[in-house]
Amino acid sequence: MATHIPRNAQDVILKAVVSLLRHGTLEPLGVNLPPVVQMLATELPAIDVSSSEMDLVFLLKDRSCLHIELESTPASLERFLLYDARLYARQRRRVRTVLLYTGNIRSAPRTLNTGSIRYHVHNVFLAEIDGDAQR
Repeated sequence: MATHIPRNAQDVILKAVVSLLRHGTLEPLGVNLPPVVQMLATELPAIDVSSSEMDLVFLLKDRSCLHIELESTPASLERFLLYDARLYARQRRRVRTVLLYTGNIRSAPRTLNTGSIRYHVHNVFLAEIDGDAQR
């Protein structure tokens, strides 16, 4: 008998695991960034009286922001571009975005070129990482 697991269950679990990195780095995942020095708020109020809630945001040692999204399907970069634009407007800091893909996802877009804006994210496909080799 199959057990029903909510669609966002993996996101909830990964968010808890990644939040443990608030004082560490993402080097075990192949992401070479300055060390995390602080976890930042993920809810960004918008002028239209709505809010955008990102999965995780950290302040790095070089004073830039690290925005992490946990995805179980290939993402549409437009949503993350808006998140990052709002985060930049609020923090006035460089924003680095990492998308962690769960499940069997092995490819996803990493750039969005709107003409005046060239947006780039760092994709990490967890299905391609050998956890045993990381020990």
